[in-house]
Amino acid sequence: MKRGHGEASIGAVYAANTVGAIAGVFCAVHVGLPLLGLKGVLTLGGALDIALGVVLLWMAAAAFTSTRVPRAFTAAGAVAIGVALLFGQLDTLKMASSVYRGGTLLPPGPNRVLFHRDGKTATVSVVHSDEDARRSIHTNGKSDAAITTDPRQRPSGDEPTMALLAAVPMALHPDARRIACIGFGSGITTHLLLTNPRLDRVDTIEIEREMVRGAEEFRPWNELAYSDPRSRIVIDDAKTFFATQPQKYDAILSEHRTRG
Repeated sequence: MKRGHGEASIGAVYAANTVGAIAGVFCAVHVGLPLLGLKGVLTLGGALDIALGVVLLWMAAAAFTSTRVPRAFTAAGAVAIGVALLFGQLDTLKMASSVYRGGTLLPPGPNRVLFHRDGKTATVSVVHSDEDARRSIHTNGKSDAAITTDPRQRPSGDEPTMALLAAVPMALHPDARRIACIGFGSGITTHLLLTNPRLDRVDTIEIEREMVRGAEEFRPWNELAYSDPRSRIVIDDAKTFFATQPQKYDAILSEHRTRG
């Protein structure tokens, strides 16, 4: 203010911060997470912060004859990044345990992680329990769908919901030919819809691509969702999808569960 910059300089700082935040989120979602994963993105973010601090420290020390302090901080930053890359491990079973909901960790003995991938909108995991033959797909640790793979065991609590979600609309509208299903989950609902030979097409709209890839661990129980020519899986936000295409549907299904 004393130098005559006025409020314009404050606005420029806020504008630069906003643009940087938008660019950072865009790069993290579309480049960082798919290529580097969650650990890589976190480490990269820390490395950029350290690098910026080191650069500012060197600039501040430029007026002095000694550069020992900036060099020490540079070495310490490099060591911190190396330690994070070499020794920082994200346990996939712990990340799929939904501790924030149940307060407990899945024991490693009977539970196996069959799939774990960081997507653009969520981290998707598929966990199988040998103890009760239960297989579940998780987003950010929260189970979105579960089935029992052994017919001798009792079905999971999700199976009646997934089955009725497909059956009830067809019972209410037996002449339906085109159906849209919002959310892929385990793919069971889409599979059951396609068991109806009267349907011409089933479009399943799923925002997270890794959910569709992870649900392949549920084959053959959801086979028709992948192999039936009447099935079309669309990777998109449901609101955007329905707002940008003109086709109509006889029924639209949605089993919405808030992701953690």
